[in-house]
Amino acid sequence: MALKYWTTWNFGWAFAEHIKLLPYTNSLHTSLITTSIMGAYTVYTNEKILTIKIGRKRYVVEGINLLIGDIIFHHLPLFIALKYNKRENIKIKRCGRYGLIPVLIWYSYINCFYNPHKIYNKNIHKLLLTAISVYMSQGLYYHGGTKVPPSPLLL
Repeated sequence: MALKYWTTWNFGWAFAEHIKLLPYTNSLHTSLITTSIMGAYTVYTNEKILTIKIGRKRYVVEGINLLIGDIIFHHLPLFIALKYNKRENIKIKRCGRYGLIPVLIWYSYINCFYNPHKIYNKNIHKLLLTAISVYMSQGLYYHGGTKVPPSPLLL
């Protein structure tokens, strides 16, 4: 099933926002940037050939089809968001960290039903940690020099 690929979840999230089923949030914005970076990394570090398994069928994507698929599924949602300045029109001002919730749901799903290391032919834990690092660096950039009050648990 295609649900084992994070790109499917992220593309669905962006599409639902585009047809006004869901609002555009900081979480989605951060996820679009992270998926664009990590998607390109996973596609182009697999010897320019990507094997996608959906059910019992295998699809080998290479050459120009690989490039077009990468642009459509990893980069186009981000380009559309940037073109329409969706970042400036965010109505729900939740922190982007809430975008980790869908990632953790996806991660739990693939660990229950698949061998997660075979999905991208890479160590899924390293990919996830790298994606979270990209996610966190965007949060640090966005929040910039704002002072964060100390946690009440630390007082």
